[in-house]
Amino acid sequence: MKSHESQEKQEQFVEYRAVVGMSLEGISKEIGISKSTAIAWDKQFKEDIHKLKKSHFDLIIETYDLSIFDRANALKELSDRINKEIQERDLKEIATDKLITLLLDTGKRIDVLIDRYSPQTIEQFIQSIELNYKKTESI
Repeated sequence: MKSHESQEKQEQFVEYRAVVGMSLEGISKEIGISKSTAIAWDKQFKEDIHKLKKSHFDLIIETYDLSIFDRANALKELSDRINKEIQERDLKEIATDKLITLLLDTGKRIDVLIDRYSPQTIEQFIQSIELNYKKTESI
């Protein structure tokens, strides 16, 4: 096997092991190496696999946190716009009931978001991911 080809397969091995979580047997079939080579590489690149897993995990958490922030921010902006519109309207108008219903629905969504993503809930989510990460790390 050429050196460049071998290095490419090693990089694929690390990525499949760390990010995809593929078994040694699955990786050996996927990239065309023997199972004994997969076992040796798993030991040889254990630290690289661990670093890539952690990096991938950190990226997931960062994306998750941004997603929550963006969703909460969008709901708050929508709620503010609806409140402003209701305040500017004459409540005798026909469409006002629809705005009030929308405002109440938005408030419920904000409550659900707050309940779902309270600091305790986020901490539990992170702990469950870390636990799963530790389980896959020992495989």
